[in-house]
Amino acid sequence: LQHRKFPFLKDHEVTTEETLKAEEGIGKFQRKRHCQKHKNHELVFYCENCNTLVCTACTVVDHRPGKDHNPVEISTVAQKKKETLQGLLQEIDPRLQETQVSVKEVEKKMANLTSSKEAATDEATAYFHQLHDLLQRRENEVLSEIDEQCRADGKALQTKKEAIEFELAGLTSAQTFCQQAVEHGSDWHILEVGDQVQTRLETLLTKQLDLESDWSEFQFVEETTVGDFAKEIQSIGGLRTNVDPSKCKVIVKPAVQGFECVAVLKTMNKDARPCVTNSNMKDPSGNDVTTQLQMKSGDEWEISYTPKVKGKHRLEVKINSQHVAGSPFDVDVLDRDTPVLTIG
Repeated sequence: LQHRKFPFLKDHEVTTEETLKAEEGIGKFQRKRHCQKHKNHELVFYCENCNTLVCTACTVVDHRPGKDHNPVEISTVAQKKKETLQGLLQEIDPRLQETQVSVKEVEKKMANLTSSKEAATDEATAYFHQLHDLLQRRENEVLSEIDEQCRADGKALQTKKEAIEFELAGLTSAQTFCQQAVEHGSDWHILEVGDQVQTRLETLLTKQLDLESDWSEFQFVEETTVGDFAKEIQSIGGLRTNVDPSKCKVIVKPAVQGFECVAVLKTMNKDARPCVTNSNMKDPSGNDVTTQLQMKSGDEWEISYTPKVKGKHRLEVKINSQHVAGSPFDVDVLDRDTPVLTIG
């Protein structure tokens, strides 16, 4: 056998796979271990002080029983270790079962992860496609307005040009006729048409001509700047988390007419993950009051608004489309001349 050709494998026993699989043959064919120092001696003792396996020869010299060495038969030490391990095995069974249950729970969630991702992706894609369509529609509307304005201005400028050209033609004709009469007309011809030409020229010279065009270049105006839109877009869409709206808290601070006012929303989100939050406010007449949401941290939002009138306003705050505890809130907006003390 090839296994026999190597000197360092000469003490190895070779057996078949079938023999190794037989239970009665396992003990027989376990490989024997020999002492590195005393090659012909098997390791049959365990020195507990040194934590090492030793042979009979070692117990005579290097590991002689005494204060520094305590060689014990391997079988005795192994039996103690087996008992210790068996005790640990009994203790580990409940933990093993608990861990297996947790693994199954995680596997269940992992199995739902793909479908959850696909559903959220489809919804997000449809939502942003609608936004894209709205932007595209608005773009087309603005471009159409530009084209329409261009056509209207072009028509007006053409009419203006034709009117000026008509005046130019009259001036040119009168100039040419007068110049020919002066340069080539006889005396009797000058006397005959002179008064008529004079009247015509004086009329043209005294006529008030509207030569200026009131057209000015038109340009596209950003009603909402790209920078402002970039800020607003951060609140468009988002992920729904397991935040419980009923456990959230809103702190409404004193509000004064004409000043920026704030309310603070604490989402009680221990994971510090953002959630879909929105707010709206109405004044005493039911008109909308613009509110702005800004995340201060993972579990705290600031709701800012500037009321234009005094009186009782109503503030709605929702998380994942559900009212938070206490919403809608009554906000009593004070007159701008009312002194207000705010602490914190």
